[in-house]
Amino acid sequence: MAYAGIDQANLYIGAIVTIYSRQLKLVEYGDQFTRNMFANAKETTFALIKPDAYVHTGKIIDQIYKAGFVISNLKMGRFTAATTARFLQHNNQKGEEFSAHLMSDVSTGMELVASNACEKGKALADSIQRQFGAGTVRNAFHASTSADGKKEDLGIFFGGEIQSPALFTNCTCVVIKPHVVAAG
Repeated sequence: MAYAGIDQANLYIGAIVTIYSRQLKLVEYGDQFTRNMFANAKETTFALIKPDAYVHTGKIIDQIYKAGFVISNLKMGRFTAATTARFLQHNNQKGEEFSAHLMSDVSTGMELVASNACEKGKALADSIQRQFGAGTVRNAFHASTSADGKKEDLGIFFGGEIQSPALFTNCTCVVIKPHVVAAG
């Protein structure tokens, strides 16, 4: 099924599509047939650029796009003691080193979309960790490994508990027009 002006690659739960100048957020499938057609085609996962890789954010985002992902949500924020504890407990990482590392500087959380997103995310994490990581703790990148893990990680990072570190002094606004993004 094709719709004028809508790329089917952009039809997934959470996507925002523009129809007749109105932005609509896709929140649920209309019926079981549609669910079967689209649910397996596009999945989401959570990825995190850790504080030690902050300076490589642009290179990491390039690798994310080259791996076939679309970034549907992105936020830079700083972990608190409470959010760090929940995130590390959920991801089976223990120790003061892990906690201190996550709270040392800002992290960039992303919701990534692709077919088999969790599986592809693991492979992407391994590649980025080999390239930019410096050990078990300072390993540059995290990707959720399961649907349940993704849901928990997204809730922690995008749920409102992690605040943006932006001070909004000496700043400007950049608007990237949709046709530029569509052209690559």
